[in-house]
Amino acid sequence: MLHRQTRTVVAAAAAIYAIYLPAALMLASREVPPPWPPGNPHRLLDIQRIPEASLPNGGFAYVAKAYKFRAFEDTNANAQKSPVMLYENDKPLGPAHSVHYDVESIGLGRYSHWNDLGFVFSASDNSDPRANGRAYFALLPTDK
Repeated sequence: MLHRQTRTVVAAAAAIYAIYLPAALMLASREVPPPWPPGNPHRLLDIQRIPEASLPNGGFAYVAKAYKFRAFEDTNANAQKSPVMLYENDKPLGPAHSVHYDVESIGLGRYSHWNDLGFVFSASDNSDPRANGRAYFALLPTDK
């Protein structure tokens, strides 16, 4: 009786493994796309190439214009709602809509998308985004 139960358990485990292994290999071999498709026209904001980013706005804050996203810039400190997200390589920065003083003094990826300024932001580790080797991009959430 014990051998029959053992054989049943081993057979069930073998069947599960036979189903799991091909599925796992198939999923592991799939290439996961980045949050933006290559050549996407909304892959606009490479901070290191924008002249406005060459001067820090004090502390950890840097400024970069995002002309194609001007229609989304926040204009009211009490009603911030810009949907544009800022990415560092493939990771979203944030929190968004941060107070500029917090971006400057705390940093750590905070940013805002503000009228006539563009992005006021900091790198995730407070390094200089002009020299840290990372790419910075702005995207509308519907473009991902």
